[in-house]
Amino acid sequence: NSGNSWQAAGTWTVEANSGVGATFSASPVSLNFNWAQGAEKPPPQNVVITTSPPGFAVTGISEVTTPQGARWLSVSINGSTLSVSVDPTALTAGAYQGTLVLPIDGSSPLLIPVSLRVTSGVGK
Repeated sequence: NSGNSWQAAGTWTVEANSGVGATFSASPVSLNFNWAQGAEKPPPQNVVITTSPPGFAVTGISEVTTPQGARWLSVSINGSTLSVSVDPTALTAGAYQGTLVLPIDGSSPLLIPVSLRVTSGVGK
């Protein structure tokens, strides 16, 4: 599903072709975005998913929830890289949390927290 993207505001569930005995890791293990109202949107940040043994790929997203009520988090997938973007333009000042969830067959999911801090206007 290379080149596909999804958007939500909260928890993502990412499907993976995991196979038996594969272990997954993410780099970085969390993402932080900051934005002042009226400024340019923050640039996307990448998360690289690696597996042992190598060769397993992220294949899609199966669930999207919106715990904070606004669509501010989006992700696109290219092989084993997740490109994570935020669109805070509809949000009020405050702290927002989301999570990328990578389910792993036979073990606990890989969780990647995403934080977004919105501050009041530029220069205020």
